[in-house]
Order: sequence, then C-alpha cells, then structure tokens
Amino acid sequence: MRQSEMPESYLELLKLRLEGHEANVPFFIGAKHQVRKVAKLLGIRTPEIFYTGPLSGVPWDNLPSEFVLKPTFASTSIGIFLVESHDGAWRDAVSRRPLTKEEIIDKERLVSARFFNGDEAKGDFIVEKLLRDRDGTIPPRDVRVNAFFGEIGMIYLDDHLTGKVATASYFDGNFVPFEDVAQRYGIANGAEERQRIVNSPTPETANEILRVAKLLSLALPTSFARLDFYDTPEGVYLGEITFTPGAFYYRNAKLMHPLEDHRLGVIWKSAIERFRSASGGC
Repeated sequence: MRQSEMPESYLELLKLRLEGHEANVPFFIGAKHQVRKVAKLLGIRTPEIFYTGPLSGVPWDNLPSEFVLKPTFASTSIGIFLVESHDGAWRDAVSRRPLTKEEIIDKERLVSARFFNGDEAKGDFIVEKLLRDRDGTIPPRDVRVNAFFGEIGMIYLDDHLTGKVATASYFDGNFVPFEDVAQRYGIANGAEERQRIVNSPTPETANEILRVAKLLSLALPTSFARLDFYDTPEGVYLGEITFTPGAFYYRNAKLMHPLEDHRLGVIWKSAIERFRSASGGC
C-alpha cells in the first residue's frame, strides 16, 4: 500500500497488520527466546530464567525461594503463578494464600487443555525470577510503551495482577501524564468493575525507560511494536515485544478514543516512511 493510501488511524493500521496486509512484520522476534537474544545484544536486562519446557519437567525440588511460573502460549494473566516460600511452604506472593505443587500443576493442566484442544500435557512453561516494583510491590507494573521506530507515541502503566480491578495510567511520548486523558482513553461498557483509569506521577526513572525503549525500537525491523518493561530497584527489565497488541483494538476492556487514535496513526505513518527509507525502500 502506498503511503498516501494509508489511514491516519492507529487502530486501522493495526487492523491492516492483523489481517496480513503489512509485509515482513518480524513476528518471530516476539517469541520469549528471541526477546532474550535481542535484549542481550543491546545490553537490556531480562528476568533470569530457571526453567523452560513442559510442565512435567519442572524441577520442583530445586526452585528458588521466589519465582514466577507461566505458560509460554497464553496471554495477559492467564496461568501465571507468583510464588514465594514462607515457613517451609509455598504461598501466593500477592494474596499470601497457601499454594501446593499439586494445585499449581492441576491449574496449569487446565490452561494447557484450554489452549490445546483438551491436551493437558501440551505446551511449554517458564519459571523465571520474581521481580518487584521500585516500591517493593509484587509484581511490578507493566510499563507498556508504544514505540514507532525510535519515536515513543504513548506509554501506559498497567497493573492487572495485584488486585481484582486492573488499573492503567496514561502518558504521552515524553512520559508526561495526559491532562485530557478522558478525551483519549476510556473503559468499555460492562468492564467498569474490572478496569479503572488512575492518575500516576511520572516515574523517577522515566528517562532511563525512554532511553532503553528508543534503543530497542530502532533496533527492531519494523515501524511499530509495543515494548513491555518492568521498572525495578535493580533497573529496567524487558518483558515482552508485541507486534499486534490487542489492548484497545478489541474494545472489550480498554478503549482508545478518536483523538488519540488519529494522533498515534499520524505517528505510525511517519514511522513507516522513516523505516522504509532506512531499509532502502523495502
């Protein structure tokens, strides 16, 4: 599609990508092992991994006192266990509810069955380091950065694991909170009890997060990716790279209003032109 024919709409450009109209999107880089490779090349931290493989191979007796167990094939908070040791037993690191190995295995088997047509043994799982937010909160908020080939379009802090209500705080590309956030973002009908928009100050580490995000964005062979980071006392960690983020697109939880859709669409179109120029017009 010629540049002049492209819509100035983030959601419409994302739809074109989802429907396969955009060539050479590097989806393979979104795989966990590829994310780690890219991060290592750029000197970006990633959570230490203790195990990757089928659930049947998890070394339960040799795990650290704190860890995260999650499926590689699911999204958002599905199948994620945040575990810590307490008085010789395991418990949920957020709710403090006691956990047993058998309970974890049973629930993860159900996750596998859900995603693999009833096959409880299929699918790989990751056991990785349990991280904390700057203030010690477990788990850290997701710092989700919409990055357009070196230009940051928007950022939102997403907390969807520490309570029953998911919260989001929205910022512009300079990590400044939107004063007119209600004109730009909202919550879908029926999701009001599960989602909330809150005001948060700009993190003290904003410049470091922006530096790492721009570095990674320019290194990726694409005009757009959402980069998910964790802001911890040890520094900024990279969690995921997503090329077709579903937030806002499916309109079942978080909403992006036309004002912001157009603003980010213009930024994305500009990034497409810059990326094509940088890659020799491809």
